[in-house]
Amino acid sequence: MKKVTYGLIAIGALLIVAIGFLLVNNSPESSINETAYSLDAVKSHNAAEDCWVSYSGNVYDITLFLSEHKSGLEEYCGTGDEFEEAYSGTHGSSKDYILDDYKIGVVE
Repeated sequence: MKKVTYGLIAIGALLIVAIGFLLVNNSPESSINETAYSLDAVKSHNAAEDCWVSYSGNVYDITLFLSEHKSGLEEYCGTGDEFEEAYSGTHGSSKDYILDDYKIGVVE
């Protein structure tokens, strides 16, 4: 009986460690294994059906978000400075949590 109990405790401990690792490494603050993209790469995704932007050092694929946004963001596809200026001027940082869902990497 003791062997079974110790085995179950060991399995439980491993599960706790695994869950903790996943929570830490899947958080928005985690920079482990983030893909780095050049600004040229961002610029090549400049159409409504393939729309990337850079903002605050990060790269976002906002293609799916375009239809949800109330005004035309298409003009900012493939941009960095232009998107950042328009976004910051309109939202400040109040909507950054929405962008988090579309983050695909960082600017190299």
